[in-house]
This record gives sequence, structure tokens and C-alpha cells, in this order.
Amino acid sequence: MEFLLGNSPLSPEPQGIEVGSIGDGENLRLTVSFTRRAALAGAAWQIEQCTVPGIWSQAQTSLIQSVTQGGLIRETHRLATPENATSWQMVRLRVSL
Repeated sequence: MEFLLGNSPLSPEPQGIEVGSIGDGENLRLTVSFTRRAALAGAAWQIEQCTVPGIWSQAQTSLIQSVTQGGLIRETHRLATPENATSWQMVRLRVSL
């Protein structure tokens, strides 16, 4: 995962994935930002969410930003489900090669 996210194996700092939130007028929505290597065109990146422990499904998201810098691409996705729609939710980034 470290290589896929463009991290240095020599750096102990975890980098590459951030979760935040953004307002859309009425609701706050989770955002997931990650950096990926541009050269890995065959990799499938999927954001998944869980509101029931152990049951994961593909999250409905919108790509709101994509920035290329050198051999890396930084993407930010906004989840369609408002933060307050459930009492809690978890998200994860799944990568298939």
C-alpha cells in the first residue's frame, strides 16, 4: 500500500490518505483524499463504506478534485451520504491490481 500511495519506504510518517468533510449548503459530507501513482493504470481504486460492522459496500462518490504532480495523482472524492444520515460510518480505500 505504501508504494501504491506514492509514499517513501524510508519515511515513518503515514501519508497518502486523508478523511475530512465539506459542506454543501445543508449537510456536511465526508471527503476521502488519496495520492496514487499515475503509472499504475491497471489498478482499480474503490472507496467503500460501512454502517453495519463487517458489511462493506461501494460508496457513492463524486470526484471533486484531481491534481497531477510529477508521477503522482492526488484525488479528492466526496461521499453522497451526508455525515448525519447514520449514527456512524466507516470508510476505507480498496485497491485491486
